[in-house]
Amino acid sequence: MTTSREVTNWKVGIATSGRLTRLAVRPSDADSVALTGEQVRIAVHATGLNFRDVLTAVGHYRGASLALGHEVAGVVSEVAAAVQTPAVGDRVCAVATDGIAPYVVTDRRATAAIPADWTYEQAAAVPIAYLTAIYALRDIARVGAGDRVLIHAVAGGVGLAALQVAIWLRAQVFGTASPSKWGALREYGLGSDRLSSSRTLDFESDIRAKSGGGVDVVLNSLAGPFVEASLRLVKPRGTFLELGLDMDAKASARFPDVGYRRVHLDDVAPRRRQTILREAVRLIEAGAVKLPPVSVWDVDCAVCAFEHMARARHVGKIVLSLDGQLRCRDSRNGVSAV
Repeated sequence: MTTSREVTNWKVGIATSGRLTRLAVRPSDADSVALTGEQVRIAVHATGLNFRDVLTAVGHYRGASLALGHEVAGVVSEVAAAVQTPAVGDRVCAVATDGIAPYVVTDRRATAAIPADWTYEQAAAVPIAYLTAIYALRDIARVGAGDRVLIHAVAGGVGLAALQVAIWLRAQVFGTASPSKWGALREYGLGSDRLSSSRTLDFESDIRAKSGGGVDVVLNSLAGPFVEASLRLVKPRGTFLELGLDMDAKASARFPDVGYRRVHLDDVAPRRRQTILREAVRLIEAGAVKLPPVSVWDVDCAVCAFEHMARARHVGKIVLSLDGQLRCRDSRNGVSAV
């Protein structure tokens, strides 16, 4: 990959939609554009990847934003005239756009200070996962003590965050994941007695038996026939939370007793977003929930990291480092300069 540690006016984007091997270095003005309103500029040290980045790169989200990298950690380098906090020099994590870059510009209300003992790679794994988990389970579904919650892909970044938030809310949690990941989930309080495979539709009968008849809430990241199978598990007046970009209107219409809600962070007001993000940091500091486990890749091996995420063999989060301490040795990295 041809990124430069000296030049700062670039970002990693898409050269050919539909091919993970055709990411590209593209021009960016985030290092120099004038700041206005509530904006801050962040010198990025690490960027968290999400499965949506993979789906965007392969052309699944047609008509949607083609930006890659939506959560970062770094140091505030400049703030707009009206901004008092954060201040220049503060270490922050943040929700941003085009985050695989040396600099990003974002709203100050999309940031939170990070503790001194966190690495940038750890901090970059927090914003999207915990914002999504807290917003979906508490703000939308109103999960409370004793509620039964099914979390699909529970070993992923959002899944692990949701698992811990649900336990913090005193819910009974069930999950789906590849059986090879079940061992890693035990340390997060989820044993095989509440797990099922995410690879087959057998999870429906399995979770129904293990939950004693169904669940109150489903946090869904699966597609196709898995959606209807999950909806059948939701008890009357329960909630189905859809993490995907598209909602299955036909499927939801067949289950009128289930509240079918789309979860999208763009729907969260800026001030509420900041409150949730700061709360997530406090919960981690207090030990109520844990930092996600991270696999760190150098930005020069972005394609390798995307391919690894597409295979869904990891547990937790995949993070790209921009600190230059790692190097990609895989000749397939295939990122070109444009």
